[in-house]
Amino acid sequence: MELQLAITNTILQKNDKLKTTWMHPQSRHWHLIDYILVRQRDLRDVLHTRVMPSAECHTDHHLVGCRIRIRPKLITRKGGPRRKKYNHSRLQSDEVKAVFQASLQNKFENDSSQIDPSPELLWDKLKTAILQTSEEVLGFSTKKNRDWFDENNIEINNLLAEKRAAHRAHLARPSCPLRRAAFRHSCSILQQKLRGIQNEWWSNLAIKTQQCADTGDYKGSLSQVKSLPVCSCAD
Repeated sequence: MELQLAITNTILQKNDKLKTTWMHPQSRHWHLIDYILVRQRDLRDVLHTRVMPSAECHTDHHLVGCRIRIRPKLITRKGGPRRKKYNHSRLQSDEVKAVFQASLQNKFENDSSQIDPSPELLWDKLKTAILQTSEEVLGFSTKKNRDWFDENNIEINNLLAEKRAAHRAHLARPSCPLRRAAFRHSCSILQQKLRGIQNEWWSNLAIKTQQCADTGDYKGSLSQVKSLPVCSCAD
């Protein structure tokens, strides 16, 4: 009551097998020990909460799912449009760097306007030439979710589809030892390949960060570190 929370597992009437989540290994009795909590003012948005006994989660607890009604709130942003950023990471390539220097030099050589000693006009010409060359050669950077799972989404989905197919076959005939062995083998293969994909992603990220540091691009190196996915670890 102090935090104004409510348990959604027992709000709606349903069979006990759709509420209990864990079976005691000795008494073989089922218990409800996994909960989904929401604020009391949000109870009107909870449509259904139930246990999914057939879901495979690599644990002795059953998966609990909750269906809610989402009401998105319109957020108005103040100010003008966001400024686009150039893709400076392309300058790490020697070929791109040579093309950038040649293009910038051509703009200075082909400038037929009268030379004005005014510092303001000279700065405007220099700034315009650099911005135009950066847009033509480097282009703009696109925001990307730096996550090994998202970047390998297609390959991981194929692996998960194979595991789900083996799981459905095992549920169809739980007593079949061949299907049980095939399901365990698919789980093992999935775990091994996921670890390999994750290690390869981290290795490539470490190589790119080291290349930025070696070439003196400390801003790029810092951006690589800041873009790492944040995870919280509990003792």
